[in-house]
Amino acid sequence: MRRISSQRGQILIILVGVLFLGGGAASVLTFVQGQSPKEMKEVVKKVVSDDKRRDAVLTVIEDWEKGKKEQEKEFKKGQEQLVEIMKRHDAKREEADRIAAKLDESIRDMDRSFLEMRFRAKEQVTKEEWEAATRHFNK
Repeated sequence: MRRISSQRGQILIILVGVLFLGGGAASVLTFVQGQSPKEMKEVVKKVVSDDKRRDAVLTVIEDWEKGKKEQEKEFKKGQEQLVEIMKRHDAKREEADRIAAKLDESIRDMDRSFLEMRFRAKEQVTKEEWEAATRHFNK
């Protein structure tokens, strides 16, 4: 009996690890390449020469950053709810599926939000500026 209990705990750890470290959230991290909004703003300030276009790109990043914070807050709530469900012996699969579906939608929303920001920013910069920023992030 003790062995089964131990295995159940290990499964919980694996599931939580996959939830927090894998899945769709990884795509957001891949897109951003580990750059924070602050770092992205610093690069924009360095590579975009025109004040008006630079300010436009910075505004796009700031708008995305504000939305991102709210999305992350909601996502964290969903993660916490799922962990609580997984801890309960009497939890129903439907409960977990409902929360997981909300988390999946949150991940898709975060991806779409990032892509929207990226393409809005791209409209404001020249090809050379875009390539300079890309080189900076790929260092």
